[in-house]
Amino acid sequence: MQLVNTQQQKAKINTPDDYYANKKDDFQLARDLDKGRKAMIKQEVKYLPKEPKEKPQAYEVRLHRTDFYPGFSECLDDLTGAVFRRDVMLDEDATEEQKKFAENVDLEGNNLSVFAKSLFRNAEKYGIAYFLVEFPNLQKGLNLAQERRAGARPYWREIEAPDIIFMSSQVVNGERRLVDLRIQETVTVPDGFGMKKTQQIRRYVQKFDTQGQPLQVDWEVYKKKPDKDEYEDAPTGGTGTLSPVKRIPLVPVYTKRDGFMRGKWRLEHCAWLNVMHWQSSSDQRNILRVVRCPILAHAGFFKETDKDIVISPNTHQGSTRPEAKMWYVEHSGQAIDAGANDLERLKVEMQQTGKKMAIKKTGSITATEAGINTANSQSELQSDSKSLKDALENGYVLNAEWVGSKDPAPAVIINSDFGILEADAGNNTLLLESTQAGKLSTRTYLQELKRRNLLEETLDINEELEQIKIEQALNWLGNGAGEDEESEDQAE
Repeated sequence: MQLVNTQQQKAKINTPDDYYANKKDDFQLARDLDKGRKAMIKQEVKYLPKEPKEKPQAYEVRLHRTDFYPGFSECLDDLTGAVFRRDVMLDEDATEEQKKFAENVDLEGNNLSVFAKSLFRNAEKYGIAYFLVEFPNLQKGLNLAQERRAGARPYWREIEAPDIIFMSSQVVNGERRLVDLRIQETVTVPDGFGMKKTQQIRRYVQKFDTQGQPLQVDWEVYKKKPDKDEYEDAPTGGTGTLSPVKRIPLVPVYTKRDGFMRGKWRLEHCAWLNVMHWQSSSDQRNILRVVRCPILAHAGFFKETDKDIVISPNTHQGSTRPEAKMWYVEHSGQAIDAGANDLERLKVEMQQTGKKMAIKKTGSITATEAGINTANSQSELQSDSKSLKDALENGYVLNAEWVGSKDPAPAVIINSDFGILEADAGNNTLLLESTQAGKLSTRTYLQELKRRNLLEETLDINEELEQIKIEQALNWLGNGAGEDEESEDQAE
């Protein structure tokens, strides 16, 4: 009888959860695309496979000759730019302390709008983003007044999705809460006369009292073993307790929610289009290199009686055989056009990904319903901006928990006026036709174009209307002068 070892390998502090294990490659792809050409080259065959029987040296030449188009990054920038055409602000009911916090939310000089912009871009980049609401480590025993005199106050720290390797949750008092969170961090430590980077894992654990109620949150840091790709079994990097907060202060920024604290990657298709463009670009550069050099073909030459062929402007070729001949073989160029068209198609499709996210999805509606549903429907991008608003307001709630404040969280104002109804997206010419027919004023036409983000936010409509009058006057004078000259010519 064969014995079966049923003992499973013991999980370690750096053992990832299923979500991270499944998303790890997606996270890496998003990071590499956003970093650009050097990162793509570094990954070699992961994104640019070798051809059958392609020699290593030939592959290296082809790899380093490949051009990279940052379509994924441009999509992220376009989406982020649409939301942050105007700065994030607090409403007028915010307290002075809340407004002051908004001027420097991370203790690194970044205001609320700058911090939120980075959060939003990373949420689109990975499908979700996070930030921790933390408090500086102070001497134990200080009361609130002493902490404030020391200048201590909560601050926010952004956590990128690929850095959270493990989290678990459970329902507490009818609400789902985090009970275990592990964040992989890269820290810089002294190394002789210089500095070096090393990794550590910071863990947060929710503790409960005997009645099952949240009691406190403990934290501990596990250091990486020197010169080894594994971590210490004990928290040699320090331990402590978060107080007075009684929950793990992690705030998610959802795009397309895929469970508690989890997100689905909405831009996955755009990312793989960018990989396809990278591969197609490699093919295009390679074929251009080949077809630019015509191949010399010959027949009827024999090495026994004819000299070796040397191609040079200062040499000529000859043969002892009358039937010998030479000619150049050149490519027709059709494959080059096909490659160029493929590159352009992929580029346009990547650009369309971001534009589609700004279109409100209303389904099949009538003209009457369109006016009713405009305010109620929303685009994917608008939904994401509202998710960011909720996250920032939740951050202020945690701020209050840290300092024991009873002030309600302020309302955060984020631009969301950039959605276009799906039914109107292909009918913008209707506005122009209505204006030309005198059914719509030029001012209203320009205002509507500006609302739809078809004109720059900085455009001054009054100045534009004045410029239109000037150009119309100049055109009228020009046409009048032309008619006078023509009349004189006819009179002669």
